[in-house]
Amino acid sequence: KFTRSSTGDVNVAGSMGMKTGKWYWEVTSVQNNSGTATTQLGICKSTFQSFGTPAGNNSDAWVFTSGAYKATNNTYTGSFGSTWSTGDVLQIAFDADNGKVWFGRNGTWIGSGDPAAGTNASFSSLDTTLTYLPIGGINGSADVMAANFGQRPFSYTIPTGFKIGRAHV
Repeated sequence: KFTRSSTGDVNVAGSMGMKTGKWYWEVTSVQNNSGTATTQLGICKSTFQSFGTPAGNNSDAWVFTSGAYKATNNTYTGSFGSTWSTGDVLQIAFDADNGKVWFGRNGTWIGSGDPAAGTNASFSSLDTTLTYLPIGGINGSADVMAANFGQRPFSYTIPTGFKIGRAHV
């Protein structure tokens, strides 16, 4: 669970990297003030330090934001899905072997993505020699997000061929 109070930014990165395999995890929006905050969820390379808006100071972070954008290389790369609200479940499927990541919301993969088939990834051509970490961050207002790496039942079915996410935050 990560929380941003009324001041400062919150950035978290998992401490267990993913260099091979296919991984799945979910993050639930417990409290969302999307009118004044940007929450970012995704992956970054293992040398991740911190990030701001968007995708932070690390050019190797790939994120889906609460403002319905995706970002990488410290730049928004276009509209993506729709804004999320309190109670929404965000899904992340990461294929480290093929350098792809998918994002979903409430059981629907964005952009007609299909992690099980390996098609329409949110980001692809990621460097498969790197180790990646799950990341999340909030800036702008008080938001609360709760990650589920398999410590409780998932809200949605894990894509075929994927394992439960792994992170130690």
